[in-house]
Amino acid sequence: MLNQRYEVRCNEPCTVTDAAGIHLGTAIPGCVAEFFGDGHPVTLSADSAVMRELPYRAEIIPWNLSRVENLSTCINLEHKLLYRAGELAELTLRLDSPQDDLFCELCFTSGSTPTALTAPADWKWSGDHLSGGVFVPQSNTRYRLVVLSDGLFIRAAAEGIAI
Repeated sequence: MLNQRYEVRCNEPCTVTDAAGIHLGTAIPGCVAEFFGDGHPVTLSADSAVMRELPYRAEIIPWNLSRVENLSTCINLEHKLLYRAGELAELTLRLDSPQDDLFCELCFTSGSTPTALTAPADWKWSGDHLSGGVFVPQSNTRYRLVVLSDGLFIRAAAEGIAI
């Protein structure tokens, strides 16, 4: 049972995994990553990361899940939504009215033909598979994108795992 709440702060991208290797969350610089755990030890991928336990409130339901079913899709990103998709041939990401507290996540697979991605040109990208400061999906890779507003820029972090 996930009955303990934690936060992770770091100055470099950091993944949080449990003892079984299950991904619990990702912290990106300048942000606080919160996740729930069962009290067993976790592994932080960055030496500079700091984790602390927070008071648990059972009534907190921080995220909603949105499943993406189409091979080609356009997503207007919304705050506190987890978007889950299988293989995507084309993906367009939009922000019609960005919020100051925007924070969302998208997971998708880029198949044998890399996903054709379209995103706003003014986003600040970090993480895996960047070319000229822009994220370019590679073939046969599962991605996790975290998109947030830092009050000045829309920042997006890409994490890819070859499949």
